[in-house]
Amino acid sequence: MVCVGAVFHVVVKAAPGVIDDIASRLDPTTAEAARTAALTIFGLMIGTLQLARALTDRDLSDQLLARGAETVLKLLDDRA
Repeated sequence: MVCVGAVFHVVVKAAPGVIDDIASRLDPTTAEAARTAALTIFGLMIGTLQLARALTDRDLSDQLLARGAETVLKLLDDRA
């Protein structure tokens, strides 16, 4: 899939900083483990947003966003 547009470029440019910020807030055993967890969390957030935007059912989209947010927060709590 080829993505174009300003939003894609902003996400690509900002991703390393966001991932590093997430990793710095985690408490894993190693820096590599923190980065892996941060990549997983960031990927979950981006994927949730993409799928929610693609859905035509507004209620389902809202449910997906809510569950995605809950899951990310739980992952962050579990790793902190």
